[in-house]
Amino acid sequence: MMVAIWVTLILGQLLRWQVSSNIAVYPHDLLAVMLLVWLGWCHRRDWWRVVRQLSPKHYPVALIWLGIVLLGLNLAVLSGHSILTASLYLSRIVVYAICLGLSTWYVGLKPLWLWLGWVTVGIGVAYLGVWQYVLIPDTRFLSILGWDDHYYRLVSTWLDPTFTGLVVAASAISLTAWQPNRKQWRQARDVIVILLGSVVALTFSRSSYLALAVGWVGTWWWLPKAERKMWIVTAVIWAASVWWAPKPTGEGVVLTRTSTIVARQGIWEQSLTSLVGLQNVVGRGVFVPLPVVPGTESNAVADHGRQADNSLLFSIMSFGWVGAAVWWVMLAQLGWFWWHRDKVGSVIGAMWLLHSLFSNSLWQPFTFLSLGGLLLSHYRLEQQSVKNGS
Repeated sequence: MMVAIWVTLILGQLLRWQVSSNIAVYPHDLLAVMLLVWLGWCHRRDWWRVVRQLSPKHYPVALIWLGIVLLGLNLAVLSGHSILTASLYLSRIVVYAICLGLSTWYVGLKPLWLWLGWVTVGIGVAYLGVWQYVLIPDTRFLSILGWDDHYYRLVSTWLDPTFTGLVVAASAISLTAWQPNRKQWRQARDVIVILLGSVVALTFSRSSYLALAVGWVGTWWWLPKAERKMWIVTAVIWAASVWWAPKPTGEGVVLTRTSTIVARQGIWEQSLTSLVGLQNVVGRGVFVPLPVVPGTESNAVADHGRQADNSLLFSIMSFGWVGAAVWWVMLAQLGWFWWHRDKVGSVIGAMWLLHSLFSNSLWQPFTFLSLGGLLLSHYRLEQQSVKNGS
């Protein structure tokens, strides 16, 4: 079942089933539910024992945040908003989170194979993205279905260069932590990492470039000195790919483009001024659609249900100013915990978080499932290495 989840993630939007104008279902949604039910039942005694051991004193910040989320949704109902779509979006994220936790420790695969499976998601998306870039560089026709009109940008099967660039960059960084014994395997790993860096270059996603740069700097200190040249070669080929890639007329491949900055500024102003009264404290409700910015109305199918395009604005609109502060404190605590147990995984988490400040990859379903699985499997692999070393 894990293999099926990995394959459906690689195929991405090609398997999308549009239920309504703002609700879409993917095969990995159903597979995640099935896996959750199966593992939950098979390990129900362990699951129940963990639940009984939980106490409010163990997770006070998380409980405060959960209370704010529930208050925000109730306030949305009282304000006349329908929370059906928001509840479905939230349920999907909750199912993903629980499924990832159960599958990481109970699925029965060796930690190395589980980690390689999640890394393969990024490699598979990159591979299909190269074919898309060569055969269908003009994807502007997808604007009919509500997607951005990209031209000579690698969007792969996810149909989005920003999210594609992030998952490929994360897979490249995660691979650097793999130190196989055989020289042939290390050489193959180096070649894959270099090629993945070139794929990120072809997305022309500046947030993905920034995430990859953070990964380069962060992992440099843990790489053996003999292997640091791999990063130098990757950086050179990445720069060459950006320089030599076709740049036809259009702003998408212009790295100095400003239209997106202006558009986001308008969304920020419109969104923050829409908060009134208690909404400033607990938000409008998680995944409740943002108000429509005048001039941006469209009859096309919306992929994201008019959600904030970055994690900072998303947290303020969903949880309010107080709830957002609690949320970011909780993330800081999680980061501190991870840093002392899996430093390379912490670097990948920092890449993800930084990327989400420009594109809301923190809550996007594909990136949540792919990078969440990558982080947890890398954490388990690291803990096994520590255990075997001791």
